[in-house]
Amino acid sequence: MGALKRWLFFSVGAKVLDIITTLYLVRRDGPKVESHPFTADMIYAYGTVPGLLLNGAIVSMLFWVLYKYQRKDLLVISTALMMAIVLVNLVNIVMFHIIL
Repeated sequence: MGALKRWLFFSVGAKVLDIITTLYLVRRDGPKVESHPFTADMIYAYGTVPGLLLNGAIVSMLFWVLYKYQRKDLLVISTALMMAIVLVNLVNIVMFHIIL
């Protein structure tokens, strides 16, 4: 059970990094940089910070459901996908905001 809990913390940590990087990009370039329609709608409806925090809460609850039902395979896949999003955001920040 320890490995499953570790994956839960990794997935929630990846979502926190996603929120931080997306917040930076949205504050700098506006909500048009958010490509996910659900998150973009929440940003337009509730504002940047409340929309991203609500999105983070929903995704973290979904991670917890995967943890609760001991679906390590889906938790690992979702963590990997979340880290891919974080890496894309970080490349966007470095390439287009720090270097240029």
